[in-house]
Amino acid sequence: LFLSFSFAQILSKEKKELFNIQRQKAKKESDKLSTKWISPLNLNAEISKNNSLKDNSKFKEYSISWRQDLFRSGGIFYAIQYAKALKSVNLSNIDLKEALEIKKAYILKAKIERDKIKLKKANLLLKNRQIDVLIIKEKYKAGSADIARLNQAILQEERAKEDIVTLKNIIESELFDLKKLIGENTGKKMDFFNIPLLSKKEYIKQNIALLEKQSEILAKKKELLVKKASYLPKISFNSKIGYAHSENSFFEDKGRVYNYGLNIHMPIDYNEKKDIEISRLNYLQSEILKEDLKKELSFEYDKRINNIKSYEEKIKLSNKREKIYKELFDFTKNSLKAGLKTKLDLKSLSNSLKIEKLEKEIQKYNILIEKISLYFDTVK
Repeated sequence: LFLSFSFAQILSKEKKELFNIQRQKAKKESDKLSTKWISPLNLNAEISKNNSLKDNSKFKEYSISWRQDLFRSGGIFYAIQYAKALKSVNLSNIDLKEALEIKKAYILKAKIERDKIKLKKANLLLKNRQIDVLIIKEKYKAGSADIARLNQAILQEERAKEDIVTLKNIIESELFDLKKLIGENTGKKMDFFNIPLLSKKEYIKQNIALLEKQSEILAKKKELLVKKASYLPKISFNSKIGYAHSENSFFEDKGRVYNYGLNIHMPIDYNEKKDIEISRLNYLQSEILKEDLKKELSFEYDKRINNIKSYEEKIKLSNKREKIYKELFDFTKNSLKAGLKTKLDLKSLSNSLKIEKLEKEIQKYNILIEKISLYFDTVK
């Protein structure tokens, strides 16, 4: 299994069943392909009657015939190996699709949890904007603030309200998308924070897409060998056994009939070299695509790590702001007792402290999303 059982279980019953059926189908198709070189037995029946001025005859024959390739210049062995390689490609492809669905589910769940925190932050920001409006309104009435400043504060309050509406819509949309993947129970437990940060070497070496590409290269190589063998000599065994009954106006004959023999076949095709060259180029193309994918994965890993570093820097900045707000909060609390500051000032700073704590939680979820993106691209 490419993923641990607990991760795979997060998907809905229908999706799990679909991937299970796809795997069964891939295995059956491979089994069928690996034995396709075995020819079927043919059951034959012939009944004919001839009426003419010179002859009146009847003929019946019932037989079993079999034509089987015994030797294809290695083609039979290569065909079996190709079937096995193709099975690996198809199963890897299904693993990749399932991993993508699981990754989407975990990322959506993380985004929902993150955006719920964003919503809490937005509500605190709205409270601060409302406090700003109250303070500036009083200053305006007292003549110490102009109408432009009050309008600006009111506009910021309205934007804060719009941000809350937008966030609520985003969360609802994310919940609908999550339901498509895991079903109605969007409250399923997902063990987020045990997901490790992979090294670049682990990410590339264990990458499902790269492993699928390696399986594809092997399949292309076996396909090339099968193609070459198809233009080389092959030996087939022919056999037929049955019963025949023939009669006409002059005689009647009936009894067992049979024949057997060997057949040597050597195709001479004008397009042989071109056909083989196409298969060879397909094989070389898959090799180049693999190397190109390795580079892409390396860049993808670097991008994710760079994002993580950026979010870590934001946490550090938030820690600095939190420290400043804490100092101002303590100062304002003492000033409030002396009558130099208002309760609104203290409430605004208290909200700002809470906002910075929430901001750090948001960035932690952003880091988690990057780790999920790397983790679920790999075989476990």
